[in-house]
Amino acid sequence: MPGRDDIQNRSVKLQQSARLRSLALLLFCHLSLTGLVLGSAPLASETHASPVTGQAIPDTVVARTRQTSVLKQELLAWCALEKRNCVELEKLRHAAQDLVVRRELSRRFHESGLSEVPAFKNERTLILDRLAAALLPRHLASTLRQPEPEELRQLFTSIGETSRQRRWRVRNLYRRLPKDADQAQREGLKRGMSLLRTRIQQGEDFASLARQYSDSATGRRGGAIGMVTLDRLDKPIAEALASLGPGDLSPILETREGLTLLLVDEVIEPDTRSFEQAEANLRERWRKRQLEKLNKRLDARLLAETASDASTATDRRLLRARAIESRLLGLNKTPQAVDQERQAVEKLEAQLAANVLAIPLTQQPNSRQVRAFFDSRQRLFVRPRKRHLDSLKLVIDPALPAAFYQAAHELGELAAAGKIDFEQVERDLGTAVTRRDLGKLTDRQVWLLGLNVDHALRPLEVGQATSWMQEGQALHLVKVLSIEPETVLDFEQSKPQIEALLRTRAKKAAGKQLYASILKDLEFRFAAGFEPVHS
Repeated sequence: MPGRDDIQNRSVKLQQSARLRSLALLLFCHLSLTGLVLGSAPLASETHASPVTGQAIPDTVVARTRQTSVLKQELLAWCALEKRNCVELEKLRHAAQDLVVRRELSRRFHESGLSEVPAFKNERTLILDRLAAALLPRHLASTLRQPEPEELRQLFTSIGETSRQRRWRVRNLYRRLPKDADQAQREGLKRGMSLLRTRIQQGEDFASLARQYSDSATGRRGGAIGMVTLDRLDKPIAEALASLGPGDLSPILETREGLTLLLVDEVIEPDTRSFEQAEANLRERWRKRQLEKLNKRLDARLLAETASDASTATDRRLLRARAIESRLLGLNKTPQAVDQERQAVEKLEAQLAANVLAIPLTQQPNSRQVRAFFDSRQRLFVRPRKRHLDSLKLVIDPALPAAFYQAAHELGELAAAGKIDFEQVERDLGTAVTRRDLGKLTDRQVWLLGLNVDHALRPLEVGQATSWMQEGQALHLVKVLSIEPETVLDFEQSKPQIEALLRTRAKKAAGKQLYASILKDLEFRFAAGFEPVHS
């Protein structure tokens, strides 16, 4: 017959299990915070077989716990699979600790009944779909045929027009002449430009002067035009630029509408490689283009074959369809794919269990702590400036003629000067451009769009637009729709942010405490004298 202590222990366990189940759904939305407990370390297999090779592992114990042991080859194979640095002894020790904590959290997850929570099942399905869909690109790549020599030669010809020309990255400082300017006005403008040229030669910053004096839309970004080739310039400009090198300043150049100065930032010499010398790169470029086409055709077929559901976003529907296609092909049946799925699910289980188990250890901030935090750090509580941005994106395609990009450039300059709106640019360029409302972005979020975009937007006011800017393989035109100025917050406005910050800190502390308590409870011991294997 069980004693009073046994009955009490069982009662406590039942209460804990009920509490875990009741909290699970509420806390599931906080999964992202569990990185504070376990970092990004994955779970290792509890079997005595390598998760990579499936072969038997020598029974060499790296660490022990009260319930299990960690084998050397098991741990090293897991580190290799997850690209985790386990060469140094101390890092291997931490990896073994993470491994046993993950195993224990996963065990407690199933013991508490959290696996029946609907939110967990939905998240598990999404994770497995992503893993399965990610296997398709490599499969498609394996189906590609080798390019024919003629196909490579056609590619060499199509991309060679620009790459086999010298290119200049330049800035300009442009002063426009009035339409009915007389000789005196022309001479006055020339004298002004001559003074500006002298100031630049004496060391003043070209970009600063361009922002201050240039009549071109490029002035807003320090005169930066970007990369140009001589065949796209008027003859007088091309002839002057041809003799300039990096850091050189041009003489004052006359155009049909005004005067300009050019500063060369960089000169890129032409690619003089023969077809034979460039063949390897051409082959890789051809494969990349073909793979993009295969993926587009596959996505179009999958979307056409799946029923449209207004409640499901297109991206989610496509992800699900790609996952099903991958499973039909059996791509998720390889040992490595199976192990990745297992580790991903075990990680999710451990995250949810860690969130729930850390609750009793988490100290919630009180009003005195919140006030003290605000008083000591008032300068931190500022609502940053936000700019509402509209954008047009034009992907660079070597197959399009130079005349198209010249027309696009002229439209961009007109939009930047405020003479036409984005709607007209979009209409004139058709499907080649993509319109997107970027929303309200902080200065940091704008910086993350790219240095060229950030630099061009800095001086703009509401209603103004940049001219075309290049980021990667695309050109961007951006307009400022509105600006919300920076605002200093008072205590009441700052209170929610402070409480959230203090709760995050408390959860981190609770996570560390939970981690340490699990290791102590399991009586974790690292094998004395163990030396890692250097691979």
